[in-house]
Amino acid sequence: SEENTIVLCGDAPLITRKTLRSFIKFFLRKNTSCSFITANMKRNNKMGVVLRDDRGNPEAICEQIDSRRAPAKHRHKLKNGCEVNSGVYCFKTRVLPEHLSKIKKNNRKREYFLTDIIRILHKEGDFARSYYLENADEITGINTPQDLFFCERVMRMRILAEFYRKGVRIIDPETTFIQKGVKIGNNTVIYPFTFIEKGVIIGNNCLLGPFLHIRGGTRVGDGTHLGNFSEINRTKIGSGVRIKHFGYLGDTHIYDNVNIGAGAVTANFDGKRKHQTSIGKGAFIGSDSILVAPVRIGPGAVTGAGSVVNRDVKKQSTVVGVPARQIKRKGDCHG
Repeated sequence: SEENTIVLCGDAPLITRKTLRSFIKFFLRKNTSCSFITANMKRNNKMGVVLRDDRGNPEAICEQIDSRRAPAKHRHKLKNGCEVNSGVYCFKTRVLPEHLSKIKKNNRKREYFLTDIIRILHKEGDFARSYYLENADEITGINTPQDLFFCERVMRMRILAEFYRKGVRIIDPETTFIQKGVKIGNNTVIYPFTFIEKGVIIGNNCLLGPFLHIRGGTRVGDGTHLGNFSEINRTKIGSGVRIKHFGYLGDTHIYDNVNIGAGAVTANFDGKRKHQTSIGKGAFIGSDSILVAPVRIGPGAVTGAGSVVNRDVKKQSTVVGVPARQIKRKGDCHG
């Protein structure tokens, strides 16, 4: 509400909704002018250290660059592993106009530190209250490439943990990369070195990977297997499909129960535009087939190994060669 103001850090992406809700409830329950989140940070950091008076009230927040200016009794606290300020605050809005004007520019950084407001409030007997957070990872700020690496890994593991809770089996979390915004059905198994981009939807009981890249805009039906060294892009795949070995499929609609042989490729780009490929239900695409889009493979059709298919293939027919030509199979009628 307008009566209260919350301050968050734009460079601290790991703070959770659960923590913020709990913190806001704490602030409202304490009914003080200011509350802020603290934690015991063991990782190397440059976060402000919380200094407390003899009664345990937050007395000030000392930025580590100003550690020499801290009172002697507090200097032993200015080291890694101590209680630090998260930079997340709740204020009674009414106290901000008056107290913000009392903050002086820091001579070393040539900027104004909001942390000084804790000292200002303490001098006036308006003690701030601290909300201690057990999981210090949530307040990690991104200031170095190492911080970015750490935060990205935490976020990635959170995403994978959510899939675990929903019944997805991930063989090796350390080598599995799934972006936010992916949907995966129950009992699907993901093998190592699989990368799934946001916007992908995968059904139940699928097998994915290893060494698989599924790009945005892809939909995968139930019971489908996508295997080794494959890239799938903007492709709709039906149920019971088998694409188990290396290849590329882009801008393709694959109907149910299709088998895609090893090394199959859809040549979807002509240098100017992307084109569509359609593979009908029950079709069999032979190893090393190249489907030159736009092209349609009819239901039950077969392409021979190494075929270059640059025109539509009729249902239940077989094509072979470069370029692919229809052949008659045993049992075909003459005339």
